[in-house]
Amino acid sequence: MRSFAFFAISILVAMASGYDEPFQPFQNPGEIFPGLTIKFMINAAGGILQQDRVIDSMAYACRGVLPVVGSAVPEVDQSSLYWGFVCDKVIEASEDLDAFDATGFCNDIITVVNGIISQDSGGRYRRQAENMDDPLGIIEILTKITKDLYGIDINMIIDDLSTINTICTNVKENFLRPSLQDLLSELGEELMSALLPQAAPICQDWQGFLADEGIDSSSPYYNIIQEGARIGSQAVGYDDREDLCRNLEQALSVKGDNNAARKTFSMDIISEIFATVEEADKCTPLANDVIHQVIEPLIRMDIHAFVISEDEIFAYTGIDGGVAAVCTAMENAVSYEIDLPDPVPVHLIYGTTLTVEFFLSAAGGIWQQDRLIDSLAFVCTDVLPELESMVPEFKSYVQDSWDYKPVCGRIREAT
Repeated sequence: MRSFAFFAISILVAMASGYDEPFQPFQNPGEIFPGLTIKFMINAAGGILQQDRVIDSMAYACRGVLPVVGSAVPEVDQSSLYWGFVCDKVIEASEDLDAFDATGFCNDIITVVNGIISQDSGGRYRRQAENMDDPLGIIEILTKITKDLYGIDINMIIDDLSTINTICTNVKENFLRPSLQDLLSELGEELMSALLPQAAPICQDWQGFLADEGIDSSSPYYNIIQEGARIGSQAVGYDDREDLCRNLEQALSVKGDNNAARKTFSMDIISEIFATVEEADKCTPLANDVIHQVIEPLIRMDIHAFVISEDEIFAYTGIDGGVAAVCTAMENAVSYEIDLPDPVPVHLIYGTTLTVEFFLSAAGGIWQQDRLIDSLAFVCTDVLPELESMVPEFKSYVQDSWDYKPVCGRIREAT
């Protein structure tokens, strides 16, 4: 399914450009920024999804993903002093979750966030939540789900932001110990089960639904929508739209089972969506159908005889071999933990080897000490000598104007 997003981008670009010439989305094929590629993002997403627990997925992102993204995207790198501290705690939790004080850490994060949000802005956010349009009732449904599954009362938090710490009560078991796939599946199952009744009228009167949207058999979009409905139905495990609707209506017809039939139907759909990413044999024909039956006909309304070639897929993804190769890359990413590239060190000052990673390590080491005197000793032993080697001007300053070693000697004696 993720591959569909890449092709959707091509629609927008092609329609916006209005040119017949092939559009080159990136300077190098599949390279979003220098050092950050689509293939890396696929492999990173696969590695995150494969971990046994959410906390392990977070640790994987901290160790292998964020440093690479930060080395390529300055905005991410500049915020590393914030996420770097969080990542230190995440990695600590991943190594021994049973001993980790997840509730305390959650409370610490909330304290920081509350310090950023003023009381006035909190009231503004509350008013925005109360006045937000929610035609499908999703906010109300999510509020009920979070209370039923996790014991978190969102309405209470909106009414009184001082109760926001209640989300931390069982954060370890609710959000850190399950796998990411299990957590997403559980939430998706509950959300989809609650939304199924709203899909029933569309199944009962498909042509009427299209007519309400201003589309009839004479519309150039009619056949495209019919094909899109067929492909979407096949993506979630059914032969066509009629087959999907029969099973949906059957699930809704069961009463008195505490919504078990709805949940089974919903979980089957979620499993098929995951299978689309995990199985190249399923992904490839579906993606090809999306390209040939939906995307190309849409673009041909403006650009005659437009075809999405393997060259254009390569330009967007950096993966040679067309749709089948992209789907295979996705299957491999969620089946095997592929080694991610090392980040390119970001040198903060020209002519030095001073990096963000050094500052993160230094800040983490200083923070972890039990006493202030121990933090000062850490600076003397681990930070200042490294600064001398990384910044020539600092070494010259130490030699000419300030020799820190006598002061550090007394600090070490005090420890």
